[in-house]
Amino acid sequence: MKHLSILFVILLISACTHPQKRKKVNSLVNIVKADNTSPSINDTINISTIKTDTIKYSKKELKKILYYDSELGNKIPLSPDATYNEGPLSNRPNDTSYINYGSENGMDNYYLLYAYFLMLKTGKEKYADQREKLIKMYQDINFIYEQLAGGGTYFDHQQARIFGYAEYSVYKYKYHEENKDFKKYNVVKQKQLYIKLLKQHIDDELNAIFFTGEETQKLKLKKVLTEKADDIDHLITGYFYLDEAQEFQNSKYY
Repeated sequence: MKHLSILFVILLISACTHPQKRKKVNSLVNIVKADNTSPSINDTINISTIKTDTIKYSKKELKKILYYDSELGNKIPLSPDATYNEGPLSNRPNDTSYINYGSENGMDNYYLLYAYFLMLKTGKEKYADQREKLIKMYQDINFIYEQLAGGGTYFDHQQARIFGYAEYSVYKYKYHEENKDFKKYNVVKQKQLYIKLLKQHIDDELNAIFFTGEETQKLKLKKVLTEKADDIDHLITGYFYLDEAQEFQNSKYY
């Protein structure tokens, strides 16, 4: 009887000392297993959220990422910026082979991973059209500001991070759809005003950039950027897209 009591105590201590994070990670790992993006023969998964890109990680790498960066599997996701600030700057393993998110390129990778894991929740095929529209809209905004600034690494890194921002917008779209609370009133006048202000900003910046005698170059660039603004106009098909475009532009380019 004495031996049975000792055995019971040992089992009880063992059960209590299992870290809680392990349970959470095991459930998150199932997300990777449940993904049906057809891993290739060498056990890799394409984490790109669009069909035209290929970004491959092994299943082992993805499980390791979820173990150390469990915030990527938050039940209620935060924005990519907030998620990045919550996770990869803490709880780093001593494993030198682990991904370093501290650099600009590392941060780009984190936003791509964020987009992938959130896409598993939102649905790859179901919201493919919304995702494509949002990505294109954000890329056009980034392109306009990149050209007006004469280039720069900030805009290059935005090309990768846009996938994270767009996927969070898809998540918000899904939320509004499920709760049936989309604002459905006519936004034609609001959209016209937004596009007019964007084109005015393009004109003002070009006038400040180019000197007298550079009219040809200025007109060429103005034509390209105005066409991008028109593309954004066509992509904004309702209040949701107008609101997301304004939020993205105002928070990332100022």
